Amino acid sequence: MTTAEVVDFFSGCGGASAGFEAAGHEIRLGVDLDAHAAATFRMNFPASAFLERDVATVSADEIATHLTGDRPVIFAGCAPCQPFSKQNRHRDDDDPRRSLLRQLERFVLVLEPDFVVIENVPGLQKIGSTGPLPEFIQTI
Repeated sequence: MTTAEVVDFFSGCGGASAGFEAAGHEIRLGVDLDAHAAATFRMNFPASAFLERDVATVSADEIATHLTGDRPVIFAGCAPCQPFSKQNRHRDDDDPRRSLLRQLERFVLVLEPDFVVIENVPGLQKIGSTGPLPEFIQTI
């Protein structure tokens, strides 16, 4: 099995990373704004780098510095699901978290990973008139 390098966007404490690590892949980088999630991720993956910042302030070059370039690359993106979840009775098309998938798209277009894995909350496909997933898929 060929192992891949994983960048986990919107990583939280590292649930997706744990799955990729269990499958034999190397977690190179986690990215998340939440300080509590960052502390847990760092404890769960001490050999991995972590950017505790708003993903909108991260450049593609910063991501690239954590990749060796000699193995396949997986970008995992589990953007916050609250803006899309039917459980959220206050969903709003103006919720800034709705645009986080666009941030992942920015990195995909520049760095061209071998694989992109995203969490699909049903509302991600459609909220209001349309959700961001169809456009994300068409663009990448």
